[in-house]
Amino acid sequence: MKNSKIFKLAQSLVVSLLVSVNLAAYAGYNISGVIDKTGHTVVPCVYHRIDYLGHGFFFAHQLNRVHPLRDSNKGIVFDYDGHAVSVKVPPDCSLAGAYLPEERKGNTATKQLPEGTVLKIAKTSGYGLCTPNGELVLPAEFGFISAPNHGCFPVWTGTPGIDMHLQFIFDSNTGKRVAAAKDTRVSIVDFPHGNLLPFTVGSDPLKAGYMARTGEIVILPKFASARPFTTDGLAVVAYQRDGQQAYIDKSGKVVSPLYTKAEDFVNGFAVVVPATNTDGKKCLVNTKFNITLLGPYQDPVPITKNSFAVRKDPADVYEVVDSFGRLLYKLPNGVQYVEVIGNAIICGVGGTPDGDKPNSVLWTVRARYSVALLRKFGLRLVLACLLS
Repeated sequence: MKNSKIFKLAQSLVVSLLVSVNLAAYAGYNISGVIDKTGHTVVPCVYHRIDYLGHGFFFAHQLNRVHPLRDSNKGIVFDYDGHAVSVKVPPDCSLAGAYLPEERKGNTATKQLPEGTVLKIAKTSGYGLCTPNGELVLPAEFGFISAPNHGCFPVWTGTPGIDMHLQFIFDSNTGKRVAAAKDTRVSIVDFPHGNLLPFTVGSDPLKAGYMARTGEIVILPKFASARPFTTDGLAVVAYQRDGQQAYIDKSGKVVSPLYTKAEDFVNGFAVVVPATNTDGKKCLVNTKFNITLLGPYQDPVPITKNSFAVRKDPADVYEVVDSFGRLLYKLPNGVQYVEVIGNAIICGVGGTPDGDKPNSVLWTVRARYSVALLRKFGLRLVLACLLS
């Protein structure tokens, strides 16, 4: 039964609501807590930030009263009942974070951290890693350690958030380190996602390539720029800075024509400006690079395989047209951003139309970031966060 409780907690409202309150008494601190869907307090609203770790556990970052905008590198792990989980860290170290495996092994009903959990530790000399029983995995001597990708941690030199260079990738599953070339940079945001990760090396000229999450180079750094691979298995690269772009597959082979501008594929479509278009007109192509929609549109968005949200000017109302440009229906006034998730049209400012009743609004959102929240936690959390 407890296992089903974890699922309900994580899926229906990530404990229903991450409460965030601004109080002048805290001199600029944003304080956060957790309540369940009945309004019962799970974690008191006295923490700087709270991360949901998965499997019914939370990490609460304690307040930094000296530097309000900085992480205190001190925190507590809570279970879904709000009880602090006992962990050990090496002497002179503080608990700075916790990372749980994607799949839980063994008894899923226990409130103990699952096998494979790795803790991030900190002290004045830097960051390191240890097990929940305090066994040292990496000494606390590195500039920064960010979130892992299937147990593979990027370890950085430099000042966190300012000038960081990848030092090596540490595989906590095997204990193996793969050293990075000098001046290697990888996006902290991109690292936890995908199997092939774009990286850059050098400075003049800057070269971009792709590495595996374990650190091994898969596609040599030969591009001027490289973007992450999408779920369609394609990525945008350029051979010259601000030059023409093309798509490559995961072997590094160029598989498309050249474009003046190329955007990432979403749901099997991408917005491009063909190099042959002297007027800069945008169009949509499919994964075979056939043009599916051509017209004087601003950033067309695919709704289905044969319908697209378009507008000719940023001030215009979004219209949904077919591949011949014929009007199907209009979206509500005021919509500034459109994205499709499942069978719903998500609007950045405005509403979500009912597919059976064009132009009718089911609910409204007020910020672009709500789309990411919706993906992760569902509609109720989006609305709760917007109202907090």
